[in-house]
Amino acid sequence: MTDGVVEADLTPPDPAAEIPRRLASLAEAALERRDGQMARDLLRLLHLGAPPATLLRAAAVFDAERGQYGSTHVLPVAADLLARWDAVDTDALRLLALTAPWELAAEGHVRRPVRPAPAPVDPGPDLDAACARLRALVEAEESDAAEALLRGLLAQGHGRPALERPLLVIAADHFLDLGHAVIYASKLFDLADTLGDGALAELLPAWLVSVVTGTRHDVLPRWRWLRERLAALGDARPAEVDAPRDEARRDALLTALLGKDRDAAFDAVARALDDGALDDVLDALSLGAAERLLRFDDRVEADPTIQDDWLDVSHAFTYVHALRAIAPRFREPALARLLFYAVRYVNALGALDAAAPPAPPPEPPATLRDALTVALTRADLRPIHLAHLVKLSVAAFDEGAATGDPRPLRALARFLAAPFGVRRIPRLAHEAHRLLDEGRVPKTLW
Repeated sequence: MTDGVVEADLTPPDPAAEIPRRLASLAEAALERRDGQMARDLLRLLHLGAPPATLLRAAAVFDAERGQYGSTHVLPVAADLLARWDAVDTDALRLLALTAPWELAAEGHVRRPVRPAPAPVDPGPDLDAACARLRALVEAEESDAAEALLRGLLAQGHGRPALERPLLVIAADHFLDLGHAVIYASKLFDLADTLGDGALAELLPAWLVSVVTGTRHDVLPRWRWLRERLAALGDARPAEVDAPRDEARRDALLTALLGKDRDAAFDAVARALDDGALDDVLDALSLGAAERLLRFDDRVEADPTIQDDWLDVSHAFTYVHALRAIAPRFREPALARLLFYAVRYVNALGALDAAAPPAPPPEPPATLRDALTVALTRADLRPIHLAHLVKLSVAAFDEGAATGDPRPLRALARFLAAPFGVRRIPRLAHEAHRLLDEGRVPKTLW
C-alpha cells in the first residue's frame, strides 16, 4: 500500500525461479501428507509449464530416496503414466494422473527422512567380476555393501548396456515379492532412458535395495517342488530363434497351466521352450493370468480370515507382461527361471478360482484412455489399489494386442469394477489373534 492505494504486482512469476520453489513445496506436502496442497502445487506447476516428465520424475525420486525397503509402486506407476501420457488428454485427467504416484508416495513415506545412502565403492576395472561380486552380496542380503558397489559402477559411467543384463540375472535368482522386482526393472530402464540426465543413478540403487530386502517366495516350503524341478533342469535357456506361433500349441499350454497338475504344466512349458516356442509360452501365461482374474472368487477379498485378495491375482498378469517386455533382450537361462516362476504362480492361483463361474464382466473399455479415466476417477480406492488399476490397464491393452485375444481386456474390465476391500483393520486384527494367540501365520490359499 502506498499513500492509501493498494498496489498489486501482476507480473507473471518467472518459471525458472518458481518451479523449483513449487517442487520443494510439493515434496513438503507429500512428507506431511497434505493431499490438497499436493494437488494445488501440481496444478500450479502445470500452469508454470513444468513438463509431466519433471513431475513424475520427482515422484519417483522422492520414493527412491525415502523407501525404507527400496522402490515401491510409485516407480512403475510413474513409468506407465509417462510412457502413455497421450492417453490422458484433458487437463482434469492430467492432474489426476499426476496425483496418483504422489498420493501413493505420501501414504508410504509420510514424515520419513531420506534413507542413508552408502558411499560408492570402486568396482575395479573388471565389469564381469564386479557384477559377480554384486550378485553374491545380494544373495547374502548385504544391502549396504551391494548398494555401495552399484553406486560405484554408476559413478564409473556404466549404464543400461552394461548393467541391465546382470541385474536381471540377479532378480531371477529368486521369485521376489510376487514378481515386483522384475515388474519394476522392466519399466525402470525405459523410464531412465526417457528422462536421461542421471535418472538411472537416481532410481537404480533403490531398486537394488528392494531386490535385497524383498520376500524370496521360492525358498518357502510350498515352493520346494519347483526348486527341485529347476535344479534338475539346469541351465536351459530359451532358443535364440523363435518358432512361429501355433494356436493349438498355445491352447494346449493354457490347458496345462490352468489344470490341477503342476508337474504337467511345468513339463508342457519346458517342452515348448525346447521347441523355441517362447511366444506361445508367453501368450499362454498371459491368457492363464487373465483367466485367473476372470475366475477369481471375490468373496475371498471380503474374508478377513484369508490373506489373499484381488491384488495377489493381478500381480500374475503384470508379471507376465514384464516378462514379455524383457524377453527380446534377455535370452538367458535366467529368463527360463523367470518363466517357470510364472508357471508356478499362474497354476497355483487356481486355489482362488470361484467354484462356479462368476458373473460376466462389464463391457471392456474401448481405449486405454477410457480405462485410465475409470481408474483415476474412482473415489473409493486406497492409493495402492489405484496403482494396480493403472498398471493392469497398461498391461491389459499391451497383452490384448500381443495375444490377439479378448481375455486380457475382459479381465481388465472385471478388475476395474472390482469392489476392493478398503478397511484393512478387520483382517489385520484377525491376523494378530492368529499369530499371537494361536501361534499360526496368516492363512493364504495358494
